[in-house]
Amino acid sequence: AVVGPAKDHFDFLPLTVDYQDRAGAYGRIPGSYIKREGRSNERETLTCRLIDRPVRPLFPKHYRNEVQVIATVLSYDIDNDSDVLAICGASAALWIGGAPISQPIAGVRLVRVGENFIINPTKEEQDASDLRLVVAGTANNVVMVEGGANEVSEAVIVEALDLAHDAIKTIILKIEELRELCGKPVIEVAPAPELDADVEAKVFELGLAPL
Repeated sequence: AVVGPAKDHFDFLPLTVDYQDRAGAYGRIPGSYIKREGRSNERETLTCRLIDRPVRPLFPKHYRNEVQVIATVLSYDIDNDSDVLAICGASAALWIGGAPISQPIAGVRLVRVGENFIINPTKEEQDASDLRLVVAGTANNVVMVEGGANEVSEAVIVEALDLAHDAIKTIILKIEELRELCGKPVIEVAPAPELDADVEAKVFELGLAPL
């Protein structure tokens, strides 16, 4: 994770997230004429979004420095998904690297097989489940949920989210320990510019006026 200088021409946070599955990570070398990695596939693109969505709100709303987060899979055991690990790795890299985020996040995958909940299951356990969630959050709140279920009750979903959040808080504690060991000073961010009082008043006037 790297942070660049401020860019005055941006009116949004220029955050770029790039997740890469390397073929060599699971012992395969591309066999075509071009012995290089191809373009990002659907899984890689969706994993980028899993990282971007919980990370982006952590920056100050007025922050305009360019930020790049690159997650590269170097070793993969086939049985365990790497996407939730990439969420945790991205958060740790930003938190110890001095990026001006408000707090770290973490992500876990949770499934239910029978009556048992499993955190970060294997592929076989995922296939046997009737509930599958990817949950990301801070130490205080769940900030993203994605997944599906086979008509499970609301009570089951609530219990699953509570268990996932407990696991997230455990991971965040380790990220905090890592920052104490090797964290860089946090980049200072100037306060947000004050709103023009005349413009703000005009917006309220026009927005509240009857149609």
